[in-house]
Amino acid sequence: EMQYARADPVNDYNDGLKGEIFGDNIAKLRNLRQIRVDDNSFYGEIAPAIGNLRQLVILSGGNNLFSGTLPNELTRLTTLQELVLGQSHLSGPIPDKIGELESLAVLFLWDNKEMNGTIPDSLYNLTKLEMLNLGENQFNGTISTSIGNLEHLETLILGGNHFTGTLPSELGRCHELSILQIEDTGIGGIVPPEVCQLRHKNLVSVNEFVEYFTADCRSDNESEFPFIKCDCCYTCCDHNSKVCINRN
Repeated sequence: EMQYARADPVNDYNDGLKGEIFGDNIAKLRNLRQIRVDDNSFYGEIAPAIGNLRQLVILSGGNNLFSGTLPNELTRLTTLQELVLGQSHLSGPIPDKIGELESLAVLFLWDNKEMNGTIPDSLYNLTKLEMLNLGENQFNGTISTSIGNLEHLETLILGGNHFTGTLPSELGRCHELSILQIEDTGIGGIVPPEVCQLRHKNLVSVNEFVEYFTADCRSDNESEFPFIKCDCCYTCCDHNSKVCINRN
């Protein structure tokens, strides 16, 4: 039985393969280990039947035209290592039991626009997680102190959401963190020194086009206090105008 499904676009304009790919019939492919269908025009909802693919390791379907929410049955895929569904027109919350994906290393839900809700508490149980990208959605709530459990985290992108509160000092326990973006959110206060110590280790840009540590730490026309005080950010943005500048 097929173990690998891949659908490459015919060009760079996202008008490749079309159709409904994650319907109920997906349950018949029980031995499937990888699904890579990025950059096409697939549509439709992700059916609960996806939970029958118990050997799935990679589910990558970014830049498509899906609809609906992530089904709760997705959390049955305990062998899943990569879940990549950015720019896929999904909506709704992250499943409450996302923490049951005990093998997950990559969770990429960037720029779905309409995904919302808070970060489930169980997400902080994903101790193998290396990349968490929730940017450009409608997520809200605060960042739990439990984020310090994600000690293998290398990339944390939360920008473009409605998070509030402050950045917890426990984030400083994520010693492998090298990309942190919290701009265009409601995260304020003062960046903890424990996080700034990561900047001295890892959060240093080696490429002028890569923003390694970005927050709303720029004053409006140098006349108002910044939304968040950060002495170690690489890029500072104005919370209102969204204008960003790089620091030396």
